[in-house]
Amino acid sequence: MSSRSSYDRYRGERRQDSFTASTHKLIHYCSSDKNGVYSLNKLCTKLGFHQRRFYDVINVLNTVGFCTKRDSTKLQWNGHSNVKSTISKMVDTYHIFDESTSLESILPSDGTISISKVTETFLMLFLFLGIQYIDIKEASIFLSVQSGRQKTTLCKLYQIAQILEVAGIVSRTNQTSEIKINDQYFVKNSFTPKEVNDPLNLDQLLNRPVENLPHDQFHIRRSIFKNLIQNDNSKESEVTI
Repeated sequence: MSSRSSYDRYRGERRQDSFTASTHKLIHYCSSDKNGVYSLNKLCTKLGFHQRRFYDVINVLNTVGFCTKRDSTKLQWNGHSNVKSTISKMVDTYHIFDESTSLESILPSDGTISISKVTETFLMLFLFLGIQYIDIKEASIFLSVQSGRQKTTLCKLYQIAQILEVAGIVSRTNQTSEIKINDQYFVKNSFTPKEVNDPLNLDQLLNRPVENLPHDQFHIRRSIFKNLIQNDNSKESEVTI
């Protein structure tokens, strides 16, 4: 590695550490202060945040219910108490446990990659697949299917994961690029079947093709997700060759 690339990496790590420290400071300050409503501008200045970074943090925390933006100038601090119910509302909105819900349907319909929408879709991906661990690089491939902006999406995902980790909603694991949604925020499945029929009814078994027999819904979803990732990787390999 050249001295220049080493220096660039060092600068990146320093910025990352500074961003994490500022996010910690924000959460600690608002959680320990009795005043539940804050001026966004005053809060940003007081904590020494870069303004754009500050609003990224606020938008992520607002998405998960950690705080609520009252308008463009003020926010109400909620802390952890609102997070689980906010995620549960997302589950209902996206019909995550409806068997007819497709993988593509949890993507923003307009292809937007705003930090709020990426946060929402990232969290719903865990619950849609029924898994607590996701490779953030694979998540970026899925989230950029419509926009084609994988690198931009991946950068946003790393930033989102940092913020959510400080907030105690996700954790990094020992595996490179792997993120875990913490136990208390992993909403357990409760599927709504398409039809109320007995899958072991003899008449239905005799009159139904094998491929329509019951399968584990999460297994089907994970297979679709893995195929999407593999197809994308295959395209990249072809371009490289």
